[in-house]
Amino acid sequence: LGPERFVNTEVGAKWEPVPRLLMTVAAYDLVRSNSAAPSALDPGVIVQTGKQNTKGVELSLSGSPAVRWDVMAALATQRARIVSRTSSAPAGARVPLVPERTFSLWNRFQLHDLLGVGLGAISQTQVFAAIDNTVVLPGFWRFDAALYLGSVGRLSAQVNVENLLNADYFPTSH
Repeated sequence: LGPERFVNTEVGAKWEPVPRLLMTVAAYDLVRSNSAAPSALDPGVIVQTGKQNTKGVELSLSGSPAVRWDVMAALATQRARIVSRTSSAPAGARVPLVPERTFSLWNRFQLHDLLGVGLGAISQTQVFAAIDNTVVLPGFWRFDAALYLGSVGRLSAQVNVENLLNADYFPTSH
């Protein structure tokens, strides 16, 4: 296979509306040529997929809006398409495993010097599993939590629990 080539153009801005809280926005245009993906007919075979174009915007917020509360949130929208026809997909087909919208949120609350909790969510819209756009992986929401046990000397512990509500979801496929 020929080597992949990337040209990425991005513009963004950062703003601190209040001390310790940062908002960012970024817009991008990514052109990939000679990209590769598993064949829709035989996933064990990698095929050249031609030229792809992904355009998107991401908004994020991170920092400490209040004492003992840290937050990270991001919302992104993107459009990833095959630009030139390939043996596996026509021009205009969606690039596999690229959701059109994603959302993430993570909150950490420090309840005491030695105890903290975290709560968050991750979401994405449906994606196609392969370049031929025939198999759809459904969109999903997943909720997570964490427990932080603070420092005793140089020792600390953290327990993370993903998928609190036991949702069925498929973040990728092979």
